[in-house]
Amino acid sequence: MTKLVIHATNVTGLGACQVVCSLLNAFDSNDFGYTEIVCYAPESGPVAEFHPNSSTLRIERVKRFLPKALSRMLECLFPSFYFDLGQNLLVLGDIPLRTNVPQVLLVHQPHLISPQVDESSNTGVLYCVMRLLTRMNASKTASVVVQTDAMRSALMDTYGDWCRRRCITVIGQPVPVWFDLSEGRTRRLYDAKGLRLFYPAAGYPHKNHDLIRELAKNYDELNGLDVLTVTLPPEQFDVDAAWLNCVGRLNHEACLNEYEKSDALVFPSVLESYGLPLVEAMTLGIPILVSDLPYAHALCGDEAIYFDPQSADSLKKAILLLNSKLQDGWEPEWEPQLSKLPKTWSEVARQFVDLF
Repeated sequence: MTKLVIHATNVTGLGACQVVCSLLNAFDSNDFGYTEIVCYAPESGPVAEFHPNSSTLRIERVKRFLPKALSRMLECLFPSFYFDLGQNLLVLGDIPLRTNVPQVLLVHQPHLISPQVDESSNTGVLYCVMRLLTRMNASKTASVVVQTDAMRSALMDTYGDWCRRRCITVIGQPVPVWFDLSEGRTRRLYDAKGLRLFYPAAGYPHKNHDLIRELAKNYDELNGLDVLTVTLPPEQFDVDAAWLNCVGRLNHEACLNEYEKSDALVFPSVLESYGLPLVEAMTLGIPILVSDLPYAHALCGDEAIYFDPQSADSLKKAILLLNSKLQDGWEPEWEPQLSKLPKTWSEVARQFVDLF
């Protein structure tokens, strides 16, 4: 009787939840040879609300009685006091657990990279503790999974044990399961006086909304730009511009609709382990304006239009270049980049299981 335990008690971020729910859907829909699969989930949120269809998969919501940071540290150091870890352990919450159970770890938290490796990594106490716990438990992992070569290189420069053992595997990922194109949904452009751009991201500092604020301060109107839609509420922007559209967080259907009526994705983030919106835009055939950083080159190759994420003037030039290219009939060819990724989440889940 083989039991797989999926540890995801700390997965609450929007992008991470999409990844975990997509993986759970794959484990729920396919037979990978386990007689039982248990996912330890947060008390609330998308992972906790996942409803399995099979009798093999079960979701166990974990209620914390101590402050979250302390509880999280204790469960990483003494996991057997909290969980039945089964025969195989898949950790989706970034930090390895201190256990001898065969453990595969997915790292999708870019702040686990040392600030000495990437200066954009958060130097706050919380992330310093996360990096310390990761170093303490690094030797307990059988395999570490990341989504790009850029993330693999950064983690190897950060954690000596993983570098020595060369245990980091790159497994790319397709769009999340909610990104449903089964009905033939494609980009549909509307009559507009200029470009319609879209930036779907939460308000974390590394998402670099400050660059858009700076652009709005300097250019109330921008030649060739009709609207740039960001998924933050208006009160989080202290500037206004004729082209800036703050819509707040969008549900999945509204997000798809926004993609479909956009000329391009703008992605000024300065720190990413992957960048799911980049894959989403490529899947829909949308042009991409993105930070000139390794994570973006790893996914987008030569087809994206790159800009300096510290320069509003560089972003402005990228927008003008996009406008010129589109007027000349240019369309990006994303198929070579997408062909490097798994086609389905079942393929992704199989690759995870094979690491055991």
